[in-house]
Amino acid sequence: MQDFLDHLQGIEEHLRLHKGGPGMLTERLMPGYLYRRCHGVVGILARLIADGGQEAMTVDGSC
Repeated sequence: MQDFLDHLQGIEEHLRLHKGGPGMLTERLMPGYLYRRCHGVVGILARLIADGGQEAMTVDGSC
């Protein structure tokens, strides 16, 4: 699980979201939620985060 958290932290440092910030992927319930959704598979995690980013842009009306 520590490797997964380290990977999330790396993603978090490069992900730019208007309302995002430190801990958005690595704190509280988010790491467990993401792990359950992707079963620890990095490719699925990347797709999940990409889809979430696209959804955020669509809902926000920025794109």
